[in-house]
Amino acid sequence: MFMGKWIFDNASYPLYNESDCPYISVKLACWKHGRTDLEYWNWRWQPHDYNLKRWNATEMLGEIERQESDVCGGFT
Repeated sequence: MFMGKWIFDNASYPLYNESDCPYISVKLACWKHGRTDLEYWNWRWQPHDYNLKRWNATEMLGEIERQESDVCGGFT
């Protein structure tokens, strides 16, 4: 996981626009400090010998719901 490289991915990145995110610190918002090159938004980490899947919130919530129903179903 720690051995890998940064790869440019303009097909599936950026995941969001930095200017739309209220949680990014002003200190980290490069575009607010005049950076005009926004290609840094399109880089992602790719570990060697491992396919790092993109995080899918909908899939994760579905998995949690299935686990909760299994637990609740076990007690009835």
